[in-house]
Amino acid sequence: MKAEAPGRDDEREHSFASVVSFEYTYYGVFGSAIDLGLLGEYLFDDRGDRTITVFDDDVFFGVRVTPNDIAGTDLLIGTSIDVDNGTTFGTLEGSRCCGTDWAASLEARLLANVERSDPLFGFENDSYLRLVIKRFF
Repeated sequence: MKAEAPGRDDEREHSFASVVSFEYTYYGVFGSAIDLGLLGEYLFDDRGDRTITVFDDDVFFGVRVTPNDIAGTDLLIGTSIDVDNGTTFGTLEGSRCCGTDWAASLEARLLANVERSDPLFGFENDSYLRLVIKRFF
């Protein structure tokens, strides 16, 4: 578990922000070589319209799956939800080696339920899926 809480209190500004996060990994799930990590995070910033981040009152939940196989497979799936307006940001990242000469990675970002007043509104149509295949020689 990790927590950070920077604040400012002077003649120019009074502000408070915090992030509390945890990651817990279950090793050898069901007697296998697979590790399963559970992730959670809460982000808060009380500056309202003056904030420089879009994560001013958001929660994140995610899962990291590591099979510990010879191919180095790794997968992370998570979502961040704005507590105030429901804007949802989903993420998926994965990678795997394929033999000694090839590797593949997958990345996806998804925005949903973005209100017009949300700073992310300009990106509401910028969800994407990217597959990269590499050959080493």
